Amino acid sequence: MKIKRESKESNRTRIAEIEKYISNPESLVPPCLDKSMFCPLDGYRKKLSGGKDLEKFSKSKDEFLRGLAETSKAIADHDLSYSAMVKTPHGSATFFKKGDTDQYVLAGIQNSGSDTFRMLAFSKDVLSGKLILYSAGSYYMGTCRKSPPSMDFIEESLKKEHMDFSKDDDGVCRTGSGEYEASIMLLGMEILRIGPSKINSLSKVIKHMLFQSPDDLFTFSMSGMETYSHKLERDLLASYVSGSITDVQFLDSIYRKRLSNAQESGVIMVAGKEYNDIGELAESLGFPEDERDALVKVWDSREGLYLQEGSRRKLLEAIWDRKGSEFLQELFPGDDKESVRNLKGNPVEIIGKAREMKEIEDIEKSSGLEPWSEASSLAASMSLSMRRGRPMEWGNASTDSDCMAVEYAFGLHSGSHAPTAWKMPEEAKIKGQRILPLIEKMIKGTNEEAREAFSELKKYIR
Repeated sequence: MKIKRESKESNRTRIAEIEKYISNPESLVPPCLDKSMFCPLDGYRKKLSGGKDLEKFSKSKDEFLRGLAETSKAIADHDLSYSAMVKTPHGSATFFKKGDTDQYVLAGIQNSGSDTFRMLAFSKDVLSGKLILYSAGSYYMGTCRKSPPSMDFIEESLKKEHMDFSKDDDGVCRTGSGEYEASIMLLGMEILRIGPSKINSLSKVIKHMLFQSPDDLFTFSMSGMETYSHKLERDLLASYVSGSITDVQFLDSIYRKRLSNAQESGVIMVAGKEYNDIGELAESLGFPEDERDALVKVWDSREGLYLQEGSRRKLLEAIWDRKGSEFLQELFPGDDKESVRNLKGNPVEIIGKAREMKEIEDIEKSSGLEPWSEASSLAASMSLSMRRGRPMEWGNASTDSDCMAVEYAFGLHSGSHAPTAWKMPEEAKIKGQRILPLIEKMIKGTNEEAREAFSELKKYIR
């Protein structure tokens, strides 16, 4: 407790304010949600009804009643120039003192206009476990039987704290949004649904409560992998209730540990649904048979996997860093591993490009086109791709003059020169014009004409 010197004029303003509070002392006592025979709030209301003589409580053993008497005695001295100040989790509160009443009780009585400070008037009853208080704006209630407040209190608390929130159809307030969420329960009643955010939403509500201990007050539930919950979750909840961690830290910690537990147990799961193995999951997601077989061969049956949502792409992305190379080797055995490894894009795109490469290679073999160089291989691949009506990407030929000539010829045929054509040497362009008739036969001619034209290329390109 600190002593603070104030001007007499300033203190007169405070005294007038306090006089207004205690002029009707019964109004300082909040209603009880669940009256019992020994409810402290009902007891106070009875003792305060029918009279304003607070001095009679100066010898009371009850801190609240004695605090009323001490407050009345203190403000009777209109020449007060000193006030006391006590620190609370929600700021410092000033009060006048003329006896031995608990400083927090006095601060609560004399700051009854504050949502948070007014609860301190009954802090002794709260600390003894007799009461829990809820205070936000016009909502000021107590409970002696540990009853939860109404949703009006939660909504009013969030408004008082200038929180962004919405209300679901069932009336529960929601803060934040993301892939996963948790429901926060107060004394068994769901009061809040939180999504990932960088604030602690619950602390905004707790600021408007006064209770002895949170251990039995707050619980939570989080959908997804409930079977793999862990003992640390209670400690995480305690940290969250204390305000030490944010919504996203709380949710992430629980989610990641549950995910780790699920994976360690070898479970294959998508959005809470379990599968016997990765092959069953791949089949349910419509994987082609060869991809499903390759996946089963490379995936360790003892290794678990969890997906938030199920799709071919999501599954491939989930396994790619660990098994992508093995998967491609299993799917395309015997292919040029270096070419496949250098393909760019997401897993679905890489597989698509690898299939095209495989298809062109197979067509080359079946058509009898046997390339003898990089340039001849480029000519074969591009012509076969065009014969199938699926032109391959081009415009990135190597610095090899013959490769550039082949690309230039295809540019002439299609009417769209490669973006790099302006950099090609004149000799490559001339050679490209010369081989254009052969390239066109390879694209449009019969298989026999294509083979003959391909063979003729040996006269122009190495």
